[in-house]
Amino acid sequence: MTIEELFQTIAEKTTNNENISVELNDLMTSVKSLQGLNAQQEQQINELQDYNSKLKDANSNLLLSKGFVSRFEKEPEPEPEDDKPRDIKDFIKFD
Repeated sequence: MTIEELFQTIAEKTTNNENISVELNDLMTSVKSLQGLNAQQEQQINELQDYNSKLKDANSNLLLSKGFVSRFEKEPEPEPEDDKPRDIKDFIKFD
């Protein structure tokens, strides 16, 4: 191998290494971006789970309070029935 071929090979490999380095930097930027997005989504999931838990607690408390209040409520008294006939045929009697 001549000195010119050696320099040519070194130049090609240096160019290849630079290209690989640029690609690696792009990949690392993408990975960091995805990690940030992943962390954000995990935070949203945790917030939704917390909200869901609070809704379940509120629903349980509401159901318990309804049961507690219903123990003290008076049951509705049945309405008295009228002695009046409801049909005209009840007024007219044929002998």
